[in-house]
Amino acid sequence: MPSGEKKRKNYVNNKEFVELLKNYRETKDPKVWEKLGVIFHSIAKRRLYSFKLVHVSNETKEDMISNAVVDLLETWHKFDVNRPNPNPFSYFTTCVNNSYNLFLSELSKESGFMISGLSNILSLLESDSKGTIETDSDIW
Repeated sequence: MPSGEKKRKNYVNNKEFVELLKNYRETKDPKVWEKLGVIFHSIAKRRLYSFKLVHVSNETKEDMISNAVVDLLETWHKFDVNRPNPNPFSYFTTCVNNSYNLFLSELSKESGFMISGLSNILSLLESDSKGTIETDSDIW
């Protein structure tokens, strides 16, 4: 690493995350649960803002984050902490992606909007493209 560059610190440390999950399973400590909630919210928030949904309101974005956190809080126990090399960050990020896909799919059905690339929204992130929402009239 060139001098002067800081080593990038991950916002979620997998080893600490696994230990928190194990600790909560064993003790049901509310303080540990609160820490897990903060981590879940952090994953959901950072993941959403990496999508760059330009025509989605801030209210909708907050709804998406809240929905994803609730989904994580309901399904956290399905993660197997006893696997060799557990990767909870990857597992919960995938859960958040699925939550966002479902939310956007339902939003497009309810509101009559067509979300371009909805089926490929996860690949948008990888290619650094911008996700947009278009009305049907914009497409035709």
